[in-house]
Amino acid sequence: MDAAELKVGHRLLVHDDKRLEGDGTGAGMGGGGPGAQVTVVEVQNLDGNAEMRDLTVADIHTYYVLAGDEPVLVHNIGCDDNFDTSKLGSDNPSPADVVRRVQWLTGDGGEYLYRGVTHNHWKNADALRGNAVPRGGHNDPVSHQGGRTDSNMTSWTPDHETAQGFSQDEGPGNNLVLRIPMASVDPSRMIVAGNKGLQEYEILIAGAVNGCEVSCNGGPFRKP
Repeated sequence: MDAAELKVGHRLLVHDDKRLEGDGTGAGMGGGGPGAQVTVVEVQNLDGNAEMRDLTVADIHTYYVLAGDEPVLVHNIGCDDNFDTSKLGSDNPSPADVVRRVQWLTGDGGEYLYRGVTHNHWKNADALRGNAVPRGGHNDPVSHQGGRTDSNMTSWTPDHETAQGFSQDEGPGNNLVLRIPMASVDPSRMIVAGNKGLQEYEILIAGAVNGCEVSCNGGPFRKP
């Protein structure tokens, strides 16, 4: 359905595979398992650029909505559930510490965050459209940094060369680097996974990051 036509009282069907559908007339529809029906209780229309959390379904934070025939992954995050910080110390480095380290070592960094995506990355197609989409799962930054990337976060760096190098780790192909202004990311969505994260210039961002500029194989950054 067209999100612009969403009204209070419309019914949406949350499928077992977490897709969310509605026909815009008030009737839930679609396949994918019996699922559960929910009713829209409030609609807020906002103009301009802002962080959007348009649909909130209890206990479900990641699901698909249909934009015409195109499925779009949506992730809603509350500020209190972004990260499990139980493995991090009180002196944990901040994203600003990572930026300062990169600036000290390279003389650059701070305006943008970059994300390298290899040609065979499971989310390469999303990245090509300018979207960094997490795999979904746990919210432990230390585990993510240690290689368990089935999480609610994606890895970024203020150092362009680091991201470019990572994008080429799997050899030649459709290797991508995403770029987003750091100031456009809510600080509550960013974290560093201890001193190892600081040493590797890595900043983790919770949830999907959309609207990125994309560079393919070292080319110029462009909006998809």
